[in-house]
Amino acid sequence: MKNARQPAWSPDGRQLSYSSNGTLWLSDASGANARALTRPEPTLAHHQPAFSPDGRSVAFLRRRDGPRAELAIAEVATGAVRELTHEDALVTSPVWSPDGRSIYVCSSRGGTLNVWKLDAGSGAAERITAGVGDDVEIDLSKDGTRLVFATYRANPNLRELRLAGPNAGATRWLTTDSVRGESYPRFSPDGRRIAYFSTRYGAEPERLWVMNEDGSNASPLVEDESPSLMPRWTHDSQALVYLSRMQHTQLQLAESCA
Repeated sequence: MKNARQPAWSPDGRQLSYSSNGTLWLSDASGANARALTRPEPTLAHHQPAFSPDGRSVAFLRRRDGPRAELAIAEVATGAVRELTHEDALVTSPVWSPDGRSIYVCSSRGGTLNVWKLDAGSGAAERITAGVGDDVEIDLSKDGTRLVFATYRANPNLRELRLAGPNAGATRWLTTDSVRGESYPRFSPDGRRIAYFSTRYGAEPERLWVMNEDGSNASPLVEDESPSLMPRWTHDSQALVYLSRMQHTQLQLAESCA
């Protein structure tokens, strides 16, 4: 099969499932008798098939352009597909539990890439890993008691560089939190404060914070369940406009206490 990739063995070793030109296929172990398992979708491509332990279902990713995807399940006998997630998040590496009741995936649904356990019937999700870093490329032991994964850990903080004056070239840290990541700093027009967004990886979405220009008195300005991103100060330094990602991205206004 041309452009075939991401092969997965059936539990009895008699079949292969793989992705080719945006859809999933099934074939004999030798590659013969190939047949389409899923139908083409104009804006979606099907990737990373994974057979259920009984061989009757294949979990896979329905991916749009870019990293975001939804987890779906196709029935081998009929090709019927049902979507298990509706999170518009990055999802990768589906792995079935030995009893076929759960599927483990790497997902950014909590704000960063962590391992989640999804009920194969309802899609109910349980976070398995959390903390600083992205957890990816998972695999499960045969008895289902151990999970291995790669974890990529980074902890961005904010740093100031002096461009002029007697201390030109000197730097200092404005944030040093070991369990949070801070990014996208923006000075207020009066130079007295810095807005930025911060997140405790895997435990909360990005939130808008404000601190004094020397890094003191850091506090969250927006506290809700929606990521608040890309702050922009108003000209009087009294408020910020930012992106709020709810079901749809919206612009919001937040008052900043002087």
